[in-house]
Amino acid sequence: MKKLLRYILLTFVFSLIGGNIAHAATSPVDELIEEFKDKPQTALAQDMYLDIYKDINDKPKEQATKSVSNKYSMTEDQIHKLTQEGDLSSIIKDDENADINTVLLQYQAIANDYQSTLETENIRSELTMETKPSEVFMDGDTSNSEFDILYDLTIIEIILFNEASTSEFGGQFN
Repeated sequence: MKKLLRYILLTFVFSLIGGNIAHAATSPVDELIEEFKDKPQTALAQDMYLDIYKDINDKPKEQATKSVSNKYSMTEDQIHKLTQEGDLSSIIKDDENADINTVLLQYQAIANDYQSTLETENIRSELTMETKPSEVFMDGDTSNSEFDILYDLTIIEIILFNEASTSEFGGQFN
């Protein structure tokens, strides 16, 4: 689809300015055509929506699990089983003589820490998702998405004006 749009744009521009224009072999348009000539078309953003879904749903849980596991010197798998499945075996195996109140208090402390950390990670994820989607399509970098508005405008500038201006917009969000 992207190739077709570029072809249509080039055809349109050449029809406007006359298709028989002789230009130097090193013109910016030739360089642009040469740049994409033999490049394989990869699906850079093929799974972009899946990645975004994972960033919103899975990443906060993973980060919270990792953080809590470090705090309580447990494995991430033990924290996952404890918080997601209610498996108390990781608490009980450390102290087989512990009474039920001690086990429940430790479980409650771990569960509260996990929940608090998960809320923080969810907020972090939401804030990232508020800025990242627009940044991906307007940062001048086509390696992180199928298209980029600033990159496409640069191509149009090269085709129309035989040069590209520098832009102060876009770039990574800090």
